[in-house]
Parts: sequence; C-alpha cells; structure tokens
Amino acid sequence: MAPMSKVAVSASAAKPTKRPSQALDWVLGRLYRALQRAPRELRHKNLQRLTPRVQAALLVFMESMNSKGASGAPKRRAPTPRRTPQAAGSIISLGRLYRAQGYLLNMRIITAAVPERQLAKSFQRVLQLTREALVVREASQVDEAMIVEAFASACLEEGTDLQAMGLAFRAEVSGRPYLKRDVWGRYSQDVSQALLDRNKLLRAKAEGWDAFRTAWISVLQAPCFVRSSAPRGWARHPHHSADEAEAIVDTAARQVARDTSGTKRGSKKQRLLRDEGAMDARICRAARLVERKLAAQERQVRKTVKAARAARAGRR
Repeated sequence: MAPMSKVAVSASAAKPTKRPSQALDWVLGRLYRALQRAPRELRHKNLQRLTPRVQAALLVFMESMNSKGASGAPKRRAPTPRRTPQAAGSIISLGRLYRAQGYLLNMRIITAAVPERQLAKSFQRVLQLTREALVVREASQVDEAMIVEAFASACLEEGTDLQAMGLAFRAEVSGRPYLKRDVWGRYSQDVSQALLDRNKLLRAKAEGWDAFRTAWISVLQAPCFVRSSAPRGWARHPHHSADEAEAIVDTAARQVARDTSGTKRGSKKQRLLRDEGAMDARICRAARLVERKLAAQERQVRKTVKAARAARAGRR
C-alpha cells in the first residue's frame, strides 16, 4: 500500500497547475471583454458597481495590456468571406472515393466518384473552368450546346476525358422568400432535363407560392439518376410519387409557418432590452468571479505569511 500512495502523490505533484496570477489574469480578461462589449451607459453603470479592489485589479490589468502593446492584445480573426452558391465548389470524400461538385447557373453538378484524389481535383478544375467560361453570359441565354461546348473546351485544357467525369446535373434554386432553404430537382445525366427543371422553377417562383409549389412537386416526381457503380450502402434516391412529393413540399412550408407564427422574439426594443439584460448578468458574473479570485489570493498570501512566521519561530 505504501508504494502505491507514493506513486499517487508523485503523480499529483507532477500535474501542472496554473499560478494564481495566471488564473486572476484570465478572469480579469473575461470581465474586461464583457465590459468592452456592453453599451457605454451599461458599461459606466457596472464600473461604478465594482468594489474598490476589483476596480484596482482591473486598472492594473488594463495597464499591463497597454504596456504589452499590440502583441498582448487579443487577436481577432479576419472575417471569412461568405461563399456564394455561384462560387461554391469542392471535393467530397466518400470513404476511399472522391467526387467533385460545383454550382453553375442554378444547377448543381457532380462528377463520378473515383479512388484517386488527384483525378477528382482535375475534375474540379474542369468545373471551375466551365463556370468561368459561362458565368459572363446571362443565365437565360445559356443552352445545352453552350454548356457541352464549355465542358469540352475545359476538358481539353485540363487533359481530362469528359466521359470519364460522369457528370450529373440537377436544378437548384433558392426558395426565398417562400422558404428558408434551397429547392432542387432530381439528378440526371441529361443537362437539358436539368435546364428544363430550372426554368420551370424560376418561372413559377416569379408567379407566386402556389405556382412554385406546383412546379416543385412536379420536379420532384422526375426519375432520379443512380450510378450502377455506386457502392453498396450509398443513397439510392428512390422515385417520389405524387403524394410523397407533395408531403415533402408541404412539410417545408409548414416549417416556415411554424418559425414565423407566434415565435418571433418581439420588437427591436424588447430584443435590445433582453440583450442588455444578458450583458449585465454576464458582467456581474465576471465581477463576482474576480472578487472570489482576489479573496482566494489574499487567503493564500496570509497562509504563506503564517507558515513563514511559524518556520522562523521553530528555528529560534
């Protein structure tokens, strides 16, 4: 039993712990950031509510931050530019297979899945070159012949076989303002079918929700292309009957109605009041945490002083 206790003691002693100053700096940083995010009036009110020793500790912390300069200030990440659907394109890993996909003229385009990632990158480059060749044209002016010609030119430039890419197309249109999601059709190797579905959805969307709903139900009932080489376990995209397609569309519509009816968070003024209340509570929690850390630090100092005095008294 004795050796085990020694091992446990040595293991606990070897465990790294934060110094009290590091822990205090962390909670002071939390309080400082909470105050910085608060509006001016709320910040001034909370600064006046702080106890004198918390105010003094916060002042020392701020002075130390200023002395460190830019290197000590917390770094903010640059905002990531939002990817528009037109610029979207990626390589999807599917186990040991890779597939390229892209978005062009309200159509989602996917390639066949291949075992070589480098080949999938080549497919992705073809999709990018095709998009660059067609994006300068009006979507309504682009027909099947233009798309096939653009793909053939891109394949020639990249040195890729167009047939090996195994392209599949589907219409993909934004459902706003009727839905909070995109609306798409079924995949097909026939680009003309995807163009027909896209045009049907766009025309119906301009006419109103009833026409858009009817068009989406119609598009969902089209047969979906399934590759014969698809591995076992992959999605097979079964055919949708009229009732199934109608259920899919109405479920999406009910979701929007449920989100917008009776669940709004109130007026702008009420939201601001809620946000300020949350900020005030966050500042109070951070201030209480600083107060506890300062009290613990003082207790530790008193304990250390008391132990030092006892040690001196024992040596006499």
